[in-house]
Amino acid sequence: MIPPINKPPHKMKQINITQEYFEDLKDSVETSINFISTLKNDRSFCSVVLVHNEANETGLKSAGDLINYFFIIDTARCFQLVSDITNFETKESFGLLFLQANLLGLKIDTYDQLQILIRSNNFEVFDHLKSIINQLEKEIRKSKIEDHDFLKLAYILNYHDANLRQIYLKNIYQFTSLIIKLDGTVSDYEEYVLKNIIRRKYSDDTSQRSYENNMEDNKVMNIPISPNVTSQSLEDVLNELNSLTGLNNVKAEITTLVNFIQIQKKRESMGLKVTSISYHLVFTGNPGTGKTTIARIIAKIYKCLGVLSNGQLIETDRSGLVAEYLGQTAVKTNKIIDSALNGILFIDEAYSLVGKNNDSYGEEAISTLIKRMEDDRDRLIVIVAGYTDDMKEFIESNPGFQSRFNRYVEFADYSPEELCLIFESQCKKLENNLTWEAKTKLSQLFSQAFKNRNKSFGNGRFVRNIFEKTLEKQANRIAGINNINKSILTTIEAEDVP
Repeated sequence: MIPPINKPPHKMKQINITQEYFEDLKDSVETSINFISTLKNDRSFCSVVLVHNEANETGLKSAGDLINYFFIIDTARCFQLVSDITNFETKESFGLLFLQANLLGLKIDTYDQLQILIRSNNFEVFDHLKSIINQLEKEIRKSKIEDHDFLKLAYILNYHDANLRQIYLKNIYQFTSLIIKLDGTVSDYEEYVLKNIIRRKYSDDTSQRSYENNMEDNKVMNIPISPNVTSQSLEDVLNELNSLTGLNNVKAEITTLVNFIQIQKKRESMGLKVTSISYHLVFTGNPGTGKTTIARIIAKIYKCLGVLSNGQLIETDRSGLVAEYLGQTAVKTNKIIDSALNGILFIDEAYSLVGKNNDSYGEEAISTLIKRMEDDRDRLIVIVAGYTDDMKEFIESNPGFQSRFNRYVEFADYSPEELCLIFESQCKKLENNLTWEAKTKLSQLFSQAFKNRNKSFGNGRFVRNIFEKTLEKQANRIAGINNINKSILTTIEAEDVP
């Protein structure tokens, strides 16, 4: 790749990025990186890239380096439209640096790793990436979004495979959308940028126009999207499921569902009669028990099994379905359902749709949802989630739900032992070690919290909060030590545990 410029380290100001945003960003980046890897392994496309490079004179010889180069150019150009590419002290700039770090093999796998870097102001690790951006600044700035070759890889893909071009444009769109929506608003100009990213004018491709129309509906609705799964096998996804701490009954339920679907498909392939399967699910349990994580995994499983063609997960709640004025809720609900077609619509705290005192807004959303579940029964799968008792009342409140939701998955609270394991796994990811005394104190803390838990017990979220507080206390303890070594940096003592 392009060599770094020798310059003094540049430290990034402390930034505040939420766990939810980081997870969405990570999903988007992983999808893009997987797609770029697919392009690098496509010999035919590599040949097209090399031919194109003869006219561009980049100085790069390898097709893989060229694909990386054009991808960096594309993402940086989109970023430049909505933020200052030379200012690395913004929240938005982290998104660009995070993507390029992963592209070049520098992994930041967890939100906790990110927080450690932010708290320590140790962003020197990004100097190489900043130097690349600085070197390419002229190339990044010289094109306008209206230019036909504004997105280099999309332009080249147009001569190779229109479907791959469509996937690439979608990935760029989703990444740029996350950057734009970080401040919670989408300006008219930012909306124009998103529209022009997805509506690249290369050919009269009807499949592209169909995708454009679907994505345009989502541009200002702030819909969380878990990108399509493109590279994982069913075995990979099931290994991901089984690697999770606890959730034994959930794993068993999903394994049974997978086996049942596979057998039904084998019967169908042999011309035998099959029973109808309801793929809709009800997730019940307290917060922090991994319901959203499992929903993402099920979306991947359904895609691997051919139940879904895309496998995206669209997350929403009452605020994402119900509008402010009567008559607008159906429109809003239909739009978010459209974005979930060929994927899963995940509705958290679904019971809140059944309001009190003749809630006509919630009723309108429910009626619209039930109609679409029938009209698009082969293209739409819905997972609803919430507290156990509330979800039971919610399903029983409407005959349309009772006939469609017949598979329940209960998410039990994590045991004290499982909470300890989750904490230890967080430590392992950051190469931290717990002393025996620290483990004992954590065990006592989690046992007491479990004993006194109520309906709002945070489970995994509670562990994450304790972990972050522990790291803060550890930082305060060792901050004054003059000769800090690796052992001191990676050891968590009992006094660090809050």
